[in-house]
Amino acid sequence: MNTLLTISNHHVRECGLPPEINHTVEDGRFVSYFENVFGEQFLLVVDRQARRGRLYAGDCGWESPFEIEDGQFVSPLPILSEGEFRWLSACLSEAFSPVIWTPAARSASTSGVS
Repeated sequence: MNTLLTISNHHVRECGLPPEINHTVEDGRFVSYFENVFGEQFLLVVDRQARRGRLYAGDCGWESPFEIEDGQFVSPLPILSEGEFRWLSACLSEAFSPVIWTPAARSASTSGVS
């Protein structure tokens, strides 16, 4: 498998080690990255089947993600800019869509596409 995207950590050592995400279509996860105009980085990882996820925010400490259960945050979020909020809202809408996502459904929807 070829690498699609490699992103460098922009945060200082005190923000901890960023998560290392190896994602494949078959694992059923929704993964999204956002970087604002100041270089602050966010990573959202959702297990669609378990309906749980984590929002990693470099400025808040990579090693202290914000937990998500069934589309709702378990703990309070940091203050987000308008752009960060729009990104996160769109991602949560897609990641927790009522459509049941499976690797087989993904394969069927892309068959014949080159």
